[in-house]
Amino acid sequence: MALQLSDLPEGYEIQERSERVASDVRQEGLDQGWKRGYVVNYQKINVNTDSSCTIQQVISVYPIETITPLLLDDRARFLGYANDNFTVDEMPNPTIGDTSLAFRSTEGEDDTKTYYILFAKKDVYEDVRLTGTVTDYELLKDLAKKAAAKIK
Repeated sequence: MALQLSDLPEGYEIQERSERVASDVRQEGLDQGWKRGYVVNYQKINVNTDSSCTIQQVISVYPIETITPLLLDDRARFLGYANDNFTVDEMPNPTIGDTSLAFRSTEGEDDTKTYYILFAKKDVYEDVRLTGTVTDYELLKDLAKKAAAKIK
Protein backbone atom coordinates (compact mmCIF):
# COMPACT_ATOMS: atom_id res chain seq x y z
CA MET A 1 0.00 0.00 0.00
CA ALA A 2 2.95 2.33 0.43
CA LEU A 3 3.86 4.91 -2.17
CA GLN A 4 6.85 3.93 -4.23
CA LEU A 5 9.61 6.15 -5.55
CA SER A 6 8.10 5.67 -9.02
CA ASP A 7 4.87 7.33 -7.78
CA LEU A 8 6.71 10.58 -7.05
CA PRO A 9 8.13 13.23 -9.36
CA GLU A 10 11.80 13.02 -10.25
CA GLY A 11 14.31 14.16 -7.66
CA TYR A 12 12.91 12.54 -4.52
CA GLU A 13 14.91 10.04 -2.50
CA ILE A 14 13.87 7.53 0.13
CA GLN A 15 14.58 8.84 3.59
CA GLU A 16 12.85 6.11 5.65
CA ARG A 17 10.74 2.98 5.15
CA SER A 18 9.65 0.92 8.10
CA GLU A 19 6.95 -1.18 9.66
CA ARG A 20 5.23 0.71 12.46
CA VAL A 21 5.23 -0.79 15.93
CA ALA A 22 2.89 -0.13 18.84
CA SER A 23 5.25 2.44 20.38
CA ASP A 24 4.88 4.55 17.18
CA VAL A 25 1.14 4.92 17.77
CA ARG A 26 -0.62 7.40 20.09
CA GLN A 27 -2.50 5.82 22.99
CA GLU A 28 -5.82 6.85 21.40
CA GLY A 29 -4.96 4.78 18.34
CA LEU A 30 -4.03 1.77 20.42
CA ASP A 31 -7.29 2.15 22.35
CA GLN A 32 -9.18 2.12 19.03
CA GLY A 33 -7.68 -1.25 18.09
CA TRP A 34 -4.65 -0.35 15.94
CA LYS A 35 -3.46 -3.57 14.26
CA ARG A 36 -0.42 -2.75 12.12
CA GLY A 37 1.08 -0.05 9.98
CA TYR A 38 3.87 1.25 7.82
CA VAL A 39 5.64 4.58 7.33
CA VAL A 40 7.58 5.92 4.39
CA ASN A 41 9.36 9.28 3.98
CA TYR A 42 10.71 10.80 0.80
CA GLN A 43 12.80 13.94 0.55
CA LYS A 44 13.85 16.29 -2.22
CA ILE A 45 16.64 18.77 -1.57
CA ASN A 46 17.84 21.44 -3.98
CA VAL A 47 21.20 22.78 -2.75
CA ASN A 48 21.25 25.42 -5.49
CA THR A 49 18.10 27.10 -4.18
CA ASP A 50 18.46 25.99 -0.54
CA SER A 51 15.01 24.42 -0.68
CA SER A 52 13.61 21.12 0.49
CA CYS A 53 10.41 19.13 0.52
CA THR A 54 9.51 16.03 2.52
CA ILE A 55 6.60 13.70 1.82
CA GLN A 56 5.50 11.33 4.55
CA GLN A 57 2.91 8.56 4.35
CA VAL A 58 1.73 6.88 7.55
CA ILE A 59 -0.48 3.83 7.04
CA SER A 60 -2.47 2.17 9.82
CA VAL A 61 -4.96 -0.66 9.87
CA TYR A 62 -7.82 -0.53 12.39
CA PRO A 63 -11.11 -2.29 12.94
CA ILE A 64 -13.39 -0.70 10.33
CA GLU A 65 -15.87 0.56 12.93
CA THR A 66 -13.21 2.78 14.57
CA ILE A 67 -12.07 4.57 11.40
CA THR A 68 -14.60 7.43 11.39
CA PRO A 69 -14.20 8.23 15.12
CA LEU A 70 -10.41 8.28 14.64
CA LEU A 71 -10.71 10.73 11.76
CA LEU A 72 -12.96 13.03 13.80
CA ASP A 73 -10.60 12.82 16.80
CA ASP A 74 -7.66 13.74 14.58
CA ARG A 75 -9.60 16.69 13.17
CA ALA A 76 -10.09 18.07 16.69
CA ARG A 77 -6.46 17.32 17.58
CA PHE A 78 -5.09 19.12 14.49
CA LEU A 79 -7.25 22.20 15.02
CA GLY A 80 -6.27 22.22 18.70
CA TYR A 81 -2.57 22.58 17.85
CA ALA A 82 -2.96 26.22 16.74
CA ASN A 83 -1.14 28.86 18.79
CA ASP A 84 0.72 32.16 18.27
CA ASN A 85 3.57 30.50 16.33
CA PHE A 86 1.63 27.69 14.67
CA THR A 87 -1.47 28.20 12.54
CA VAL A 88 -3.75 25.40 11.38
CA ASP A 89 -6.40 25.83 8.72
CA GLU A 90 -8.87 23.21 7.58
CA MET A 91 -9.00 22.99 3.81
CA PRO A 92 -11.82 21.81 1.54
CA ASN A 93 -12.45 18.08 1.67
CA PRO A 94 -10.25 16.44 -1.01
CA THR A 95 -12.76 13.54 -1.33
CA ILE A 96 -10.21 10.75 -1.22
CA GLY A 97 -11.07 7.24 -0.09
CA ASP A 98 -14.30 6.67 1.84
CA THR A 99 -13.81 9.79 3.96
CA SER A 100 -11.11 12.45 4.13
CA LEU A 101 -9.94 15.73 5.64
CA ALA A 102 -7.22 18.21 4.71
CA PHE A 103 -5.27 20.83 6.66
CA ARG A 104 -2.50 23.35 6.17
CA SER A 105 -0.23 24.41 8.98
CA THR A 106 2.27 27.25 9.00
CA GLU A 107 5.02 27.37 11.58
CA GLY A 108 7.65 29.79 12.77
CA GLU A 109 9.10 32.95 11.39
CA ASP A 110 10.09 31.33 8.10
CA ASP A 111 6.45 30.27 7.49
CA THR A 112 7.31 26.64 6.82
CA LYS A 113 4.12 25.07 5.48
CA THR A 114 2.83 21.55 5.88
CA TYR A 115 -0.16 20.16 4.02
CA TYR A 116 -1.94 17.12 5.45
CA ILE A 117 -4.47 14.79 3.92
CA LEU A 118 -6.04 12.29 6.27
CA PHE A 119 -8.22 9.65 4.67
CA ALA A 120 -9.78 6.30 5.35
CA LYS A 121 -10.65 3.57 2.93
CA LYS A 122 -12.06 0.28 4.18
CA ASP A 123 -10.05 -0.56 7.32
CA VAL A 124 -7.02 1.54 6.34
CA TYR A 125 -6.33 4.99 7.78
CA GLU A 126 -3.66 7.14 6.15
CA ASP A 127 -1.95 10.41 6.96
CA VAL A 128 -0.13 11.76 3.90
CA ARG A 129 1.73 15.03 4.36
CA LEU A 130 4.03 17.33 2.46
CA THR A 131 6.24 19.86 4.24
CA GLY A 132 9.11 22.15 3.39
CA THR A 133 10.27 25.43 2.02
CA VAL A 134 8.71 24.51 -1.33
CA THR A 135 5.26 22.91 -1.15
CA ASP A 136 2.74 21.68 -3.71
CA TYR A 137 -0.72 20.80 -2.40
CA GLU A 138 -1.85 19.52 -5.81
CA LEU A 139 1.03 17.02 -5.78
CA LEU A 140 -0.05 15.88 -2.32
CA LYS A 141 -3.64 15.34 -3.49
CA ASP A 142 -2.36 13.33 -6.45
CA LEU A 143 -0.19 11.17 -4.19
CA ALA A 144 -3.04 10.61 -1.72
CA LYS A 145 -5.25 9.46 -4.61
CA LYS A 146 -2.52 7.05 -5.72
CA ALA A 147 -2.22 5.76 -2.15
CA ALA A 148 -5.98 5.23 -1.89
CA ALA A 149 -5.99 3.33 -5.19
CA LYS A 150 -3.44 0.87 -3.72
CA ILE A 151 -5.90 -0.21 -1.01
CA LYS A 152 -7.69 -3.35 -2.18
